[in-house]
Amino acid sequence: MMHLVDCARGALKLYALQLRHPHTVSPEQAQTAGQEALERLELLDSSTFQLAEAYKAARAIVPAHLTVAVAPHQGDGKSLMVMVLDGNHLLSTVYGKSPEGIAALMNLNKVAA
Repeated sequence: MMHLVDCARGALKLYALQLRHPHTVSPEQAQTAGQEALERLELLDSSTFQLAEAYKAARAIVPAHLTVAVAPHQGDGKSLMVMVLDGNHLLSTVYGKSPEGIAALMNLNKVAA
């Protein structure tokens, strides 16, 4: 099975190709690919994107040689937890409600250290 991002990227490319060269790709093929990508995107809940955004924010702050792990916290889907590790050693844990909040707290900890 194709990864979700590859599926969506492929559908967009098919649409663009169909618009530029209508006889190369049928509208039905482009529509089917687009519908499949949309159905797969709709299966994701918003917490999936929030986790990805929190990881990106933390990764931008943490030095490359350290490991960043991101997870939901408290099972409510509203809280995030970011852990920074050096090998098997936990260096810090930050809790927040948004990727922006996580980044602000991590920057505050970095300044305070």
